[in-house]
Amino acid sequence: MPELKRRHRERGKQRNREVALSAAGHLLEELHRRTVAALEPFGRAFEIIVVDDGSTDGTWAVVERLHAADARLR
Repeated sequence: MPELKRRHRERGKQRNREVALSAAGHLLEELHRRTVAALEPFGRAFEIIVVDDGSTDGTWAVVERLHAADARLR
């Protein structure tokens, strides 16, 4: 029984961990939509950080547009 209690406590700690996601630039809008839909109901603060890899595929324009509507995306 002590082992079960220990595992239960550890599982509770895992619920407070941060989430890191990664996606290709062309999937950014879908990642943003799904992330907000999944995390917002929990009432926890979160942010989405986009790394500029210098690509020329228009990702930065998408980031700017999404950030204008949602400052959690940086």
